Amino acid sequence: MPLRQLLLVPLLSFSLTTAVAKTAAANPALEPCSAIQDPIQRFYCEGAILSGRASQALMNSYTPRQQQLAQVIGKVVYAYYEQTGQPLPVNQETLRIVMQGIGASASEASFIYDRMVAHSNAIAGITEADVTINRMNSFLNCLQTQGTGCIP
Repeated sequence: MPLRQLLLVPLLSFSLTTAVAKTAAANPALEPCSAIQDPIQRFYCEGAILSGRASQALMNSYTPRQQQLAQVIGKVVYAYYEQTGQPLPVNQETLRIVMQGIGASASEASFIYDRMVAHSNAIAGITEADVTINRMNSFLNCLQTQGTGCIP
């Protein structure tokens, strides 16, 4: 195996540990993650906390009406995903249908469109992550059963 591949995980782990240590020291809100020994898991824990805070800050920047719309749009987009397994296609037709369904005015179209795109992109990212995780699990299972013959 090439040296670069052998060093990838330790180098990644080191760089994540360094970045996480700097971030945790600067932000006491990340304290709940400090007990996690694995640097990659700690990195994900801190990322989740920071992401949640950013999401909350965004929601707090909205007017009460925008907050209401954002919550309803999130539910609509997720319900579509649950029923079809696909992100909601965001186009003029779906925008019109969603606006009629939630009783939105024409002046709210831009906000609704942006929220639909954001939610659909997030679901598409989750779907891609699921595919990647499944491929990695298959590869690891192959390695366990067939050894290095699985490496392309």
